[in-house]
Amino acid sequence: MATYIAALTITLVTLAAGLVLAARRRKTTSDGRACRQGSCGDTMEIGLQFVAGRVRGTQRRSSGCGHSCMCVDAAARLAEGKTAPEVLRVDATQVTRCAGGTPGEHEDCARLAAETLHAAAKDYLRRREPPAGASSATAPFEGD
Repeated sequence: MATYIAALTITLVTLAAGLVLAARRRKTTSDGRACRQGSCGDTMEIGLQFVAGRVRGTQRRSSGCGHSCMCVDAAARLAEGKTAPEVLRVDATQVTRCAGGTPGEHEDCARLAAETLHAAAKDYLRRREPPAGASSATAPFEGD
C-alpha cells in the first residue's frame, strides 16, 4: 500500500510540474510593456493588458533582490482596474506602502517599479495613437 501511495504521489507531482511548465510557456500578450534597469543592476519588466480602457491583467518580473520583486509586484497590483492616466499617477510612495514598506537602502526599488509601470502605460498609450496623418474619427457625409 505504501508503494502505491508513493507512486501516486510521484505521478501527481510530475503532472503538476508539467502543468506549471505549460502555463509558463503560454504566450501572453500585453497592450503595454516596459523593461527598466536600475542603477543597482536590478531589472524590472511589467506588461499590462487593457480591456475597455482599464488594466485587467498584468505580468511582472524582476531579476533583482527580494525588495525589487516585492515592489514590482506591488506596482502591478496597484495598476489593476485603473485607466492609463490613473496608472501614470501611481508613485513610489504608493508602491512602498503597497509592498509593506522597504528599508531606506532599497527605496530605489519602489522608484524603479513606478518608473517601469509608467513606461508600460506610456507604451500602451503610444500604441493606441493613430499613425501620423490618419484621422481618428470618420467625418459624416455632407447632406446626411
